[in-house]
Amino acid sequence: AEPLTPARPLELDVATKEMAVTPSQGWLASPVGRRGSVATVLGPRDLAAPARIFPACAIAAARVAEWMEQACARALVPVLAPGFATIGLELRLKVYPEIAIDVGATVNTVATVVEADEATQTLRFRIAMDVGGQIVAGGLFSRRVVG
Repeated sequence: AEPLTPARPLELDVATKEMAVTPSQGWLASPVGRRGSVATVLGPRDLAAPARIFPACAIAAARVAEWMEQACARALVPVLAPGFATIGLELRLKVYPEIAIDVGATVNTVATVVEADEATQTLRFRIAMDVGGQIVAGGLFSRRVVG
């Protein structure tokens, strides 16, 4: 798959740190309700602590964020206009470290678009991550359409 690249340079308002985009051109259809998912087999490097020390441990927060981003991207594939991409603005993440997860377990991450603001080209996702039906992480992720 080819990487998404902006069709034109971004303009940054230094005073407000806001990026200028053209409203209503970032998506082809309403993205609200769209879902994307990623299923990943947990490896030793995905844990918050080394597997040789703790055989069952929580998932590293960086991996949680990475898989959440992938799920968001998959939700938008059919509705994002050509030449547009999204960038992360804010991630509110809750990881449940008391839930031990074994290496080799399948982690399912689902992102659902719950809000789309045409004026600011901002999308908000609700994200849930589970292992065997048990929620191990979740959160809200705001992303902006750029291109």
